[in-house]
Amino acid sequence: MRCFPAALILVLSMAVCGCEYRGNTSSGSPAAAGSVRTEETKEAAAVPEALSGVWFNADNMEEMWVFGEGGVLTVGESTHTYSLKRPLFSGELLKIDDTSYRFSAYDNSYIYIYDRQTGAPVYTLYSEDNDRYITYLREKRIETECADLFSRYPDKYGWISKANCGDIPFLADADFIDGCVSEGVFRVSTPEQLAGYCWYVNTQESRRAYLELTADIDLSGYEWAPMGWSGGYEDDHEFCGYVSGGGHTIKNMTINCSGAGSDAGFIGWETWCCVTDLAFDGAKVSGGMAGVVTGQAIGGTYQNITITNSTVDGYHAGSMLGWDANTTKKNCSADVKVNGEEFEFLSYNEYEKSKIVISDPVEITIDENHTVTRPEVEGYTNLGWMVFYNGEQVLHRNAENELSYTYFMNEPGTYEIYLTAFISGQYVPISNTVSYTLE
Repeated sequence: MRCFPAALILVLSMAVCGCEYRGNTSSGSPAAAGSVRTEETKEAAAVPEALSGVWFNADNMEEMWVFGEGGVLTVGESTHTYSLKRPLFSGELLKIDDTSYRFSAYDNSYIYIYDRQTGAPVYTLYSEDNDRYITYLREKRIETECADLFSRYPDKYGWISKANCGDIPFLADADFIDGCVSEGVFRVSTPEQLAGYCWYVNTQESRRAYLELTADIDLSGYEWAPMGWSGGYEDDHEFCGYVSGGGHTIKNMTINCSGAGSDAGFIGWETWCCVTDLAFDGAKVSGGMAGVVTGQAIGGTYQNITITNSTVDGYHAGSMLGWDANTTKKNCSADVKVNGEEFEFLSYNEYEKSKIVISDPVEITIDENHTVTRPEVEGYTNLGWMVFYNGEQVLHRNAENELSYTYFMNEPGTYEIYLTAFISGQYVPISNTVSYTLE
């Protein structure tokens, strides 16, 4: 029988069974497995970097977890022991009292603790800086400080937990909302009144309320929030209202959106809304789909809009609109830096379309009956007829299986028609434009 040195047996035993550590190496990371701890080093051991700080249980945000010196874990008012292990084949383990768990820590923001055998999640811990914990604190504050608003106009769709509500709940007044709802129009001249409209359209079933500005409004010092939001496929709450600016200016609007509700702008997400005669000055907007007026615009009409001295940041960012489709823009201008650069387009989509070049456009024709005909087309997808009436888009019709088409409207005016296709994420013209005029 071959004998092994006692030291080697000890090392192998520690590697297989797992060695505990509570300290940090000189580089700030947990000490390496295999180190031998005495009672003195145990008491003086520093908290491992991954566990340092204050944590809150996701299932009970009131419950505070603190991993302290010497392996003492405080959970609420109870105390426990903890240690870290690094077995040879099992990855890093967290032992609490007599139970071992797997765990993962991310960006000093949250910790996942799993059952060692099944891998099922047991605890999720959030740091004080975690967005979900910050949202929880905001909800608690709103429930406490805005009880009257909350009870009379409750957040039916979870806006404050699924999107950015900024300072809106703390400014909105339920009595003002009552009066406007009964009158059928929100006439606003102050940040508080504008916040009332924003709260109403974001939390109630009616999103078609009429907004009319009666004075310039300065939003300096407030964290503003968009009207209309998307919290995911089942939580969409788009803005469908009418905004009349009356030639007034909204000044110094600051909006910062992230996460699910990342459509950022005066309006976050709209379908077929209307905004007219409104100016913005000194706006700062950041989010995913982002623009000073609207982050994601579907079918809206924008007329007589002026934007000056403003900035927008986002991954689908434009000056006036972020992502837009089938929108109408009349007499609009925007002096806005987008992602730190000068931007010559009113929307992200306009910019993207400008980079697409059709080298061999399709030739379409029109006859005396105003029937438009196209040839067979290869290499394009989602073919469509685009129709404009007096400069405004009035139809985008599927043309995949349609070689000819006659527009049905016969009102006096000028009609323009061309063929579009879906290229690089955008619908762009791929043909010449034909037109006719009815007297």
